[in-house]
Amino acid sequence: MRNKKINKIRDDYFLAEEKYRKFNKEDKTSFDLYAGQEVKNKLREFNVVKKNTFISGLYVGEDPDSLNNSINKAKEQLIESMRNDLKIEKS
Repeated sequence: MRNKKINKIRDDYFLAEEKYRKFNKEDKTSFDLYAGQEVKNKLREFNVVKKNTFISGLYVGEDPDSLNNSINKAKEQLIESMRNDLKIEKS
C-alpha cells in the first residue's frame, strides 16, 4: 500500500515536470506577454519552493494540512494572483 502511494507521488511529479517543460517550451512567451508582474513573481516563488523541496529535500508539511504545507501555500498564492490579475472573484 505504501509503495503504491510512493509510486503515485513519483509518477505525478514526473507528469508535472513534463507539463512544466512543455509550458516553458511552448507557452512561456504568451505567459510573459500577458501575465502581470505579481503573477510572474508568484510563479518564481512557487518554482523556488518546488526546487527547494524536491531537490534539497526540505520538509514541506503534511499534504492534507494546506495551511502548513509550503507547496500548497505557494500554489494557492499563485492561483490567487492569477485570479486578481484576471479580475476573477474567488468562488
